[in-house]
Amino acid sequence: MSRLINVILEQNLKDLPGDCFRIAFSVSHCAIVKVVKDTHMTMFSYTTALQFLPSFYAESPSTLGITALARLGYRTDPALFVRAARR
Repeated sequence: MSRLINVILEQNLKDLPGDCFRIAFSVSHCAIVKVVKDTHMTMFSYTTALQFLPSFYAESPSTLGITALARLGYRTDPALFVRAARR
């Protein structure tokens, strides 16, 4: 996780302040990192490693990782629509 945060910090942070998300994947797990940028600092919070691939013996194909990514996909970001409208 620390390597992902270092990569995020090395990226060009000229974007407007706000929230964004990054996702780290391994073969069978994922973790979601929330990056909150304001004018003076950048803060991070992240999930634990969430199982992404279901077990071969699972009764349901749903896992915590799949559910978390699906919920993140339903998140609305008004700033996204403003940036798209300006283009």
